[in-house]
Amino acid sequence: MHQGPSADAPRSGRRPLRRLLLGLLALLYGASIPWYRDSGAAPGTLLGLPDWAAVAVLCYALAALVTALLWLVTDMPEAPAEPPDRQGTPGDRLPPPARGRIP
Repeated sequence: MHQGPSADAPRSGRRPLRRLLLGLLALLYGASIPWYRDSGAAPGTLLGLPDWAAVAVLCYALAALVTALLWLVTDMPEAPAEPPDRQGTPGDRLPPPARGRIP
C-alpha cells in the first residue's frame, strides 16, 4: 500500500544544500580574516577602505545572506500542543494559597 511521500523527503532533499551553505559560511568567515596579508605590506584601498577591511565587510555581508538562506532551508518542527489535561493558564494549575501563619 502506497502512503505518499515520506515526512523525511523534504528534509533529505535539503541536506546537501544545507551542508554546502554551511561550508560556504565557514569559508567566508575564514576569508574575512586578513591572515593572507604580508606583514608590513602597504594596504591598498577598495571602496574607500583598506583592502583587508573591505574584504572583511564584504565577507560579513555575504555571510549574513548565507545565514538567511540557511534559515530558509532549515525545517523547524512545530511545537507540540499541550495534552488536554494540561491546557489552561499556568495559574489554573497552582495549588491554593496556604492560610494561617507562616512558620
